[in-house]
Amino acid sequence: MHLLVADDNEINLRVACAYLKALGIPQDSIKTAVNGREATELCISQNFDLVFMDIQMPEVDGLEAAKDILENHTHKPAIVALTANTSQEAEQEFIAAGMRMVIHKPVNKSAFRCALKLAES
Repeated sequence: MHLLVADDNEINLRVACAYLKALGIPQDSIKTAVNGREATELCISQNFDLVFMDIQMPEVDGLEAAKDILENHTHKPAIVALTANTSQEAEQEFIAAGMRMVIHKPVNKSAFRCALKLAES
């Protein structure tokens, strides 16, 4: 399983990677990106099974990056939104854009465990 975690906050990246490692994902199977543009570029060069995408990032936000990945790339990973926005409207917008799940911040390990099932299906 190959995973990408995209978040502009270093602490959030570390927490997400720590949860994934604690759930049995090897460190070398996890890549990180600090903005949506970098996430999109990584998805061009590598096939990820699952992408954890922060919504509010510089350069290209997570919603636009997810749309680009799903519309313009041959390999289409499952994409999970990471957001502090808990509104129902926002969640519906993320799902409508093709994201498969929404994890609200602050994140927890059980949410990552559920998201990993998306890559297995």
